[in-house]
Amino acid sequence: MRFFYPVKKEYRLRVIASGNSAAEQATKYRVRDGVLPVLARTPFDTAAVRAAAHAVDPTARVRLGVLRFGGYASPALEIALGAGKGRNWWGVLFPDACGLPDGPVMFRSWIVMLLKGWGWL
Repeated sequence: MRFFYPVKKEYRLRVIASGNSAAEQATKYRVRDGVLPVLARTPFDTAAVRAAAHAVDPTARVRLGVLRFGGYASPALEIALGAGKGRNWWGVLFPDACGLPDGPVMFRSWIVMLLKGWGWL
């Protein structure tokens, strides 16, 4: 059981290769390396991510949404290259890439929220 959880959400990055050949996998990593500097900006802009991905591979499709994996749903930025049938790369974007302010991340305690709801705090 988690007693504390961050106020802001995390984002995941998924880059899907067109296929599994060595050249297609190398393109996947070049696209990833091309968009990471754009994602480091606070907050990131999907149009800028799309432009960075297209600079490496013009067939790149960029989608921002909620993706499901392993029974867990998370906000994610997905970049599919070509047919999007190859192996993929997943990564978690750190809070500074998600538009969070510099400095400490604020946490909420569900116990404190419960006690306040009951009027005990």
